[in-house]
This record gives sequence, structure tokens and C-alpha cells, in this order.
Amino acid sequence: MQWAIKTQRLFDGTGSPLVRDALVVIENEHIIAVGPAAQVALPAGVSVLDVGDRTVMPGLIDAHVHLLWSGSVASGQESRVATDSQALLMGVRNAQVALKSGLTTVRDCGDRDYLSLALRDFINHGDLAGPRLLCSGPVITSTAGQLWWQSIECDRVDELQKAVRALVKHDVDFVKLMGTGGNATPGSNPEASQYDAAGFQVVAEDAHRMGRKVAVHVPRTCASRAPTLGISGRIVTRRSAVCTPPA
Repeated sequence: MQWAIKTQRLFDGTGSPLVRDALVVIENEHIIAVGPAAQVALPAGVSVLDVGDRTVMPGLIDAHVHLLWSGSVASGQESRVATDSQALLMGVRNAQVALKSGLTTVRDCGDRDYLSLALRDFINHGDLAGPRLLCSGPVITSTAGQLWWQSIECDRVDELQKAVRALVKHDVDFVKLMGTGGNATPGSNPEASQYDAAGFQVVAEDAHRMGRKVAVHVPRTCASRAPTLGISGRIVTRRSAVCTPPA
């Protein structure tokens, strides 16, 4: 099925100037033509949605969210007392708000009981409107570590290996490791590592072996040590590094 969008302004994200009086032609799930209306061949009979005085642009990507949380300053405390049903409903609401805000891809960096994966699959099956979700499932943390109440608690190297394998078994898109404590968990230390070098390395190696990347929660002050721990990456948020094990 083909259809088109007519807009007075088009921002294509390439650094080029805005395109005025533009057309975007879509076939099924793919854009097949885009540009000034005078230069785009529009097949006869194609339905055109005229959005008027609006700017059309590519979908946005948010690389670090927690869909099952409210996003308030008390999110951590709220998540501890919420039921799974309440958390999932929060995720549904947040996914739809994200889509309406222009986010077409969202990377969920820590859920509870794999609920974000259920939401991901429901959206992928066409049963609910929402952005494309990339989900880590529950995070890996130390006993009493950051987000312990909704995580897989691991202290030894063999526990870390088993956690990575369990996450892949549940078909997560990537693995999230809490490298340090965090402000959402009273009693944890945001500036102290939760694992030694062997712990970081075994998570990276096992995830890489099974085709998954690793996101690590670390302060900026610790991120420079990531390569020495068997992880390479770059900072994308104040307390997170997106990491992929070395080939």
C-alpha cells in the first residue's frame, strides 16, 4: 500500500536546509521518495495526508529510558512498591506518550520480571501502537546494589555468567550491568565499583559470545577504565556507557 505526506516544511536530518512544500511517499513500512513536491513523482490514486503548517522530520531515538517508571524524582521509591500490573500499565502509557512525542525507537535500560519484553513483543505484533523497543530486561547488580529490588543480584563470576545466559534465554536485545551504585538506591555508592575487573570482563565476553552488546551504569569518572575491564564504549548519559566487548 502506498500513501504520501504533504508538508510545508521537511527536516531530513542530514544537515541540509529545510525542504519547503515537500512530499514523502511511503510504501508499506518504507519511505520510497522524499523531496520538493514539484520533483517527486506521485503515482495516480495515492492517498495524500496534508499536515499543513507542520514540520515533518525523522523519528527520534531515546537511548536510555525506564518505561516502567513514572519518571518523577521519586521513581525509584515508587517502583519498589508498585505491582507488576501497575508497572506494565505505566510502561504502556509511557510507550504511547513516547510515540506521540516523536520517539520511534526507545532503548529500555532496565525493567522488572521481563515486562518490557512482553510490551516490546506486543507492539511488534501490531497489537498496540508504540515505538520500536530495544530492551535489556532486568539489570545485573550486586547484592543490595543499584536497583536490587528489580534486578538479578550477582556477586561471583559464575553468577554473572549465569545471569547473562538467563537474559539471553529470555531474548533481551542487550545486557545492562550496574557497574556502580546509584542515587536511586539508598545505601549504594555511586562512586564505587560493584565488581572487580574479572566481573566486568566475564559479562562482556559471555554477552559478546551470544551476540549481545552491554550497557554499563558507571559515573563519568570511572568510564575511562572501561577498556581495561574488557569493555569499550562511549558515554551517552551522565551515568551510563554503551559498551560492546572487543572482537
